[in-house]
Amino acid sequence: MQIHELNSFVGSPGTGDYLAIDDGTETMKVDANNLGITTQMTVAEAEAGTVTDPRVIAPDVLNTFINDYVPPLVDAEAETFKVLVVTSESFSVLPLDITNADISATQVVVQSVLSNPSAQTGDWTVTTADGSATVSGSISGSTTLTLYLAKSR
Repeated sequence: MQIHELNSFVGSPGTGDYLAIDDGTETMKVDANNLGITTQMTVAEAEAGTVTDPRVIAPDVLNTFINDYVPPLVDAEAETFKVLVVTSESFSVLPLDITNADISATQVVVQSVLSNPSAQTGDWTVTTADGSATVSGSISGSTTLTLYLAKSR
């Protein structure tokens, strides 16, 4: 009898069921319980992300990983994209120190708006520190300044 002459299998393969394999010279059998990947991934392996051997991931492990690990990761990324908006009082002399407890040394200016753009007579530099930002440059006249600060990546 040849493999193509066998009856079709019905059901789910399990203990006592075999898959026939023919390499052209010899016909052999493989226990159905030894087919494919059977080692289950743990939540710890999913979190670490370092296992290189193939794994089966059960729905409960995937669900635990998604619920426990993904939200803090998303929250951390969202924190990176928050923009702090600070507006100065009207000023006519530089350097200008703006104090705000939410300013950090890791932030950079992503946008700035002057109430009187013609007051800026050259390039301005904004240096951030924890709790403050210092604006340096040249000015003629007076203006207010709104800074949009975001964490540098």
